[in-house]
Amino acid sequence: RKFHDSLTFDVRQLDKFPKASEEYLADNFSFRTPFINWSKQIKFRLFKVSPNPDHLIIGRNGRYFIADDEKRIYEGDLNFTPDQLAIFEQEWLRRKHYFDSLGIPVYVLPGPSALEIYPEYLPFSIQRKYPYNRIDQLEGKFSKRLPKLLVNPVPTLVAGKKHGNMYYILDNHWTEKAGYYVSKMLLKRMKNEHFPQLDLTFLDRYTWSKIPRNFGHFVALIGVSGLEEVTEIRSGYTDQAEDAPDFAFTYTSEGVSVEDQQLHFVNKQVKNKLKILVIRDSFGGALVPFIKETFAESVFIFDSWNYRLNKSILASYKPDVVLYVTYDPSLHNQINPENWEW
Repeated sequence: RKFHDSLTFDVRQLDKFPKASEEYLADNFSFRTPFINWSKQIKFRLFKVSPNPDHLIIGRNGRYFIADDEKRIYEGDLNFTPDQLAIFEQEWLRRKHYFDSLGIPVYVLPGPSALEIYPEYLPFSIQRKYPYNRIDQLEGKFSKRLPKLLVNPVPTLVAGKKHGNMYYILDNHWTEKAGYYVSKMLLKRMKNEHFPQLDLTFLDRYTWSKIPRNFGHFVALIGVSGLEEVTEIRSGYTDQAEDAPDFAFTYTSEGVSVEDQQLHFVNKQVKNKLKILVIRDSFGGALVPFIKETFAESVFIFDSWNYRLNKSILASYKPDVVLYVTYDPSLHNQINPENWEW
């Protein structure tokens, strides 16, 4: 067959174009895939440049960051406007009124990105424009009319850096150790404010073991082989909560893996009879191991990043406390009118 070094388009012979295009690509781009792989290897290993600069930031000291909305949020370009903050307040006043009518305490825990916790490792070209972040904005807005609603994990995560990685090196999520420190802070607050019967002594029994980890969101973005990190996993304590069958709840779960749509645990060893409902996204997964050990029953719902009130679940499950865990870039979904239930 003759080598195809060009590709022409003739409207009179459209039936020949698909085959001709395949032959042209095969003749001219047979090395495309390995060439791209070589290019990524050279950029990443030799020049320390991000192979996907629109999505991945190569930080200092071997740390990586997401470069999408997370970067714009950190720099302040996506700070909430006064109108947006007013909508947040009105929506949560409505929700809080509903929870109060049921006698259910509610907490909102926004999850910051790694850029907020490890700014010292960011490239010098990435700078914050304001002395506050979006979680600070919400905390300030809620301080008068919703003073006990928001749980700010930033100080806990910053302090936790002294004891280990709070975010995976090869992923943008919290590590187990971050989940431990954030859960401990949250559960102590719940105990002090509403549930003195909670027994949190089990939190002091954990020890930590180091294991290798070679997967995560950044592995695909970097696109080179042989990446690995060492992370710490919990040990020294045997979980008491047991898996329980899923409830037949009705809620949106599109785009969420089947195993993450609902988690249900029963802990027959704790002395309290309390039930918790957690409306979460993937960041909430780091809290699951510790929350399920605290309550007699716990349900974790992943409602497709909508963070709805979920009245039907509340009516059916009748929790004693509700927690919302929302990754910072998804906070705007809480004020999306399509997610309101009124």
